[in-house]
Amino acid sequence: MSLQFDRNAFFLIENSRTLRASIMGKMIKLLLIFSVAFLIPISSLADTSNLPDLIVPNITIIPGPVDNTYHVGDSIFWSVTVVNIGLGTASESFVGHYLGASTNDLSNRINLDKINPLEYGEEVEGWHSYVFTGSDIGQRFLICELDHYRGIEETNEINNTGFSEPFNIIARIDFSGTVTGIGAGGMGISVYDWATGVWLGNSMVNSDGSYVVTGLAQAVSGQYRVFLYSNDTYYFGEEYASPVFPGADNINFSPVEGGKIYGVVSGNSQGLNIDVDVMLPNCGSPIIGYSPVDQGNYSILVPVGEYYVFAHSLEGTDNGIFLSEYWTNAGGTSDCNEAETVSVTFGLDTPIDFSLELDGSISGTVYESDGITPIGSGQITIYNMDQISIDNTNINPGGTYEVDQLAPGDYVIQVNPSTNHISEYYDDASSFYGATVITAQEGERIAGIDFSLDRGENLPPDDFHLLFPDTSGDPVFDISGVITLGWQPTTDPDGDALTYTVDIVNDPSDPEWGSQVFSFTIEHLTNAMVSIGPEASFIQNRRYLWQVSAVDEYGATTVSIETNWTFEIRGDISINGWISGGVFDLNGSAIADANVSVQGFDVEMLTDNNGGATGYFMGTGHPGDYQLIANAAGYETNNRQVTLFNGGFSNGDIFLFELTPQHVLDPSFTPATGTYIPALEITITCATPGANIYYTKDGSDPDEESTLYEGAFDLIGNGDFTLKAKAYVDSWLPSNIVTIDYTLIPDPGDLNGNGQIGIDDVQVLSDGFGKADSPNNADADNDGDVDGLDIIELIDAMNAL
Repeated sequence: MSLQFDRNAFFLIENSRTLRASIMGKMIKLLLIFSVAFLIPISSLADTSNLPDLIVPNITIIPGPVDNTYHVGDSIFWSVTVVNIGLGTASESFVGHYLGASTNDLSNRINLDKINPLEYGEEVEGWHSYVFTGSDIGQRFLICELDHYRGIEETNEINNTGFSEPFNIIARIDFSGTVTGIGAGGMGISVYDWATGVWLGNSMVNSDGSYVVTGLAQAVSGQYRVFLYSNDTYYFGEEYASPVFPGADNINFSPVEGGKIYGVVSGNSQGLNIDVDVMLPNCGSPIIGYSPVDQGNYSILVPVGEYYVFAHSLEGTDNGIFLSEYWTNAGGTSDCNEAETVSVTFGLDTPIDFSLELDGSISGTVYESDGITPIGSGQITIYNMDQISIDNTNINPGGTYEVDQLAPGDYVIQVNPSTNHISEYYDDASSFYGATVITAQEGERIAGIDFSLDRGENLPPDDFHLLFPDTSGDPVFDISGVITLGWQPTTDPDGDALTYTVDIVNDPSDPEWGSQVFSFTIEHLTNAMVSIGPEASFIQNRRYLWQVSAVDEYGATTVSIETNWTFEIRGDISINGWISGGVFDLNGSAIADANVSVQGFDVEMLTDNNGGATGYFMGTGHPGDYQLIANAAGYETNNRQVTLFNGGFSNGDIFLFELTPQHVLDPSFTPATGTYIPALEITITCATPGANIYYTKDGSDPDEESTLYEGAFDLIGNGDFTLKAKAYVDSWLPSNIVTIDYTLIPDPGDLNGNGQIGIDDVQVLSDGFGKADSPNNADADNDGDVDGLDIIELIDAMNAL
């Protein structure tokens, strides 16, 4: 690359400036650009009105750019010859060297020469070097500015300025490495943007294991994700462990050697989806490879080693499913502990075939001894004739059960209820050897295997405590109001339904009672609380004892641990009232971390026996009307009005809050829908704090398996694009799906479609200029001809940069 200076060229360029506003001016510009494209030397545009005695006659750069391009990290060398053409000795001079974005951009000085005085006709040549950095990326000129009067000054109008042809500096986007252990071909390198996951290119591995990846698009993140992939070889692909930067060498891979397990899966039924899995030879080990069975055939590539091979159905039909089977030489087994290993050798195919049978099933219902009332809890166990348990299933709430995936054979069935009923074998047998054997054929669905169970010893309900009013503070009730008593709900070890009985008697320690006897009983309460009004005929200024009994449906009874708690009845006084309830989601489940509050009112969130949150609340306050407010993280706040009566209880069933999950706000795209020139930078935002945004670029609906938005990204290419986004926050309802459409069209000056405007586009125009068979992309203004108007269109596009 060189550039010569002479006085005639100076005057030629100076005269051309007066034509810039005209079409001819644009044609002259194009001639200058064409001369660059064909490496024709162009003289400096320096001012000729006051030429100094020294000139910079040429700039020579070694090495010249390849395809008009240097990479970051490349070293260049250049020489500048300074000649004294004056009539006397030139004074001390300076030459500044710049890397500019235009021919008059002197903002980045990279070297400075001092030139001692020169005699007439004397010249001096200086050599310099520079290494391109990341800040130099873009189109650049090498510029030399000479000043022999006052030292280097960028604003001195009497300077001589020379500049090279323009060249591009880009990030180094190639890398290389070696794949060891492979034969001729069969593997390739695939490259993706580390941040966005966008595929950027690929390259095949050479027969000697070497590869070079070149010509990649610039990654948004500046880093690449590199994969080695297999193409019908006996090696496994893999991902390089860390991000790869442009210009990296020794991105090496050592792929794992493998072999193939293949075979045929046959059976007497068609249309079922079957997988064959390969796992390490340990029961419960993870699957390391699998293949769906396609028209009876399968093939799986796995690393060299020893394995179990397992065939199974993915779904069933009305006729059942194929029975799962581990491979053995003897024809297969359903027991992993009986499986036999398969050896896989590098580069070889190992045949493993399966012949699967359809499963059978046994179903029925478990009843009480009356043969009518279902028992809705417990377990069914299936034994083979060696008395080994081969399967079990839970009894459904309605008493029904079904055991499927049974191979043909003889079976014994046992029921083990979780209620207080006696376990038995089918049919009404107390031991395995007295049971009725059930024979199942292949694919047979056996129904009606029912049980009727007798009850065993009936256990009483578990112990429980009284809750309120407790004995602290001598609880008092107003005789004119309602008294409320509460206790801890309990459970029955047999699973029986419970009711409660409340007994209230006079306190025998109260001397005011004399010989009067008082007894009041309420039976068959299902809630763990009761409100009692005047019907109890309480007497003013008297004290009463109370206790609660839990009774199961067969009469077994447990009395509350506290049997001596008291309360007192007085005249017209103000006594606190009680309130309780729960906070639930829309599915009716209690929200454990909920909170209930009200001004001037004490509300306590209740816990279970282990101190865990339950979502239930209880409180006490003076008689009056209140607003209770319920809230929980991730839910909308709810409130209810409650009236507390004098000494009374507000039924908790009325104050059950239902909280609706909060809704994530819809995300938004920037820029708006429209037509743009690529690459278009896309930004997605969501006003809900902490929201995760997922998006798609192919028009499909996004979900949490889609691409997570982590920052602005470029939309590259030409045509119509549909982007969709959806935002999520844990425990909140997700946002709506937001859709936006973009149309990307090429820049009129980007004739070769590479996303940039430069010398390559000039070459396209030059190749097509004035030719009848001009390529369409040379027609910059799209008028059907390649002529001077296209030259103007290209110049305008360049001036807009």
